[in-house]
Amino acid sequence: MGLKNNSLVINYWVLIYRFAWCLLIVICVVIGICLFTPQAQRIREFNRKILELEQNISELETEIKELRINQERFCTDSAFVERIGKESGLLKPGETVFKFTDDKEIQ
Repeated sequence: MGLKNNSLVINYWVLIYRFAWCLLIVICVVIGICLFTPQAQRIREFNRKILELEQNISELETEIKELRINQERFCTDSAFVERIGKESGLLKPGETVFKFTDDKEIQ
């Protein structure tokens, strides 16, 4: 009877030992999740910001290309320079501008 009792006590300690290890592993996993979740959110936010900045860079590169084309045209195309000047309200010496208004718009 003493041997069975002793064996039963050892089995309980083995169960307690295994349960303690499982509990320790679960606690470590929970702590790991709690520590790394904010970091993962920051990483996602940084990645979103990177995509936004890359898109902004792409738009700016397109704008730079258009400005360089216009710059080249200003140096080589006199008709372009004249058209842009007129659109901006500039006049050649001796030119007169007539502006017509619609009577319906005034009222």
